[in-house]
Amino acid sequence: MTPRRHPLPPPTPEINLLCEILRGTPRLPGAACRDHRDLFDAARANGRGHSTRRLAAARAAAVRICHTCPALSECRSWLDTVPRTQRPSGVVAGQINRHPTRTLKTQPAERNS
Repeated sequence: MTPRRHPLPPPTPEINLLCEILRGTPRLPGAACRDHRDLFDAARANGRGHSTRRLAAARAAAVRICHTCPALSECRSWLDTVPRTQRPSGVVAGQINRHPTRTLKTQPAERNS
């Protein structure tokens, strides 16, 4: 007897967005970061709930892992194709990526004459 397959539900806007985000992201078989998700998540925390010392230690450890990774060159090649403003934050391809800070442009106050 063959297992019964259930039809997939229609894609939602969230699923479509996720697919678009992941399109072009390399699989990187054997990537060392896959075995250390907690560490890489901590290195990406940008200070939210983490002490500066713990964040720096997590980033340093993640960078060390990247530099020994068998997929490092493929990861770097992929990262070089991603525009700086769209790169993932945290440690990627052996380097620390931070999102550029966005400054809000303020309009000059209107004068009542």
